[in-house]
Amino acid sequence: MKNFRNIISRVLIEKLGLDAVMLSRLDGNKPVCIELNGGAEIYITYDDDFTLLIFIEIPIKDFRVLQMKSSQVMEVFIADEELHMNVKQKKLVVLTHLDVESKNLDDKLLDKLVSFNIVYEIING
Repeated sequence: MKNFRNIISRVLIEKLGLDAVMLSRLDGNKPVCIELNGGAEIYITYDDDFTLLIFIEIPIKDFRVLQMKSSQVMEVFIADEELHMNVKQKKLVVLTHLDVESKNLDDKLLDKLVSFNIVYEIING
């Protein structure tokens, strides 16, 4: 597999434009946590020899908001069949797995992070 740290750095710095200082804590193949405004957190971890596990936990302050925006959220899941979700303990959890040997892993990771951000914006926008 390509170096986990290099993949994460390349996607977050080069493709998403995050400041490199924010990623100073990247350490080898250890999981990465990205904290978003509003309390949401994105986790990226090297699950085993073959997959990356990527998920976001979005706090739900009012379940009525989730109910009102559920059709918009479902549109994201219809557009990307690889996304899975669960509502647990006042959090919406969206997750996916990526094959580390797949072509264009960087682009696929970027697409998933963008999808996570879209769901986050729907819930908190």
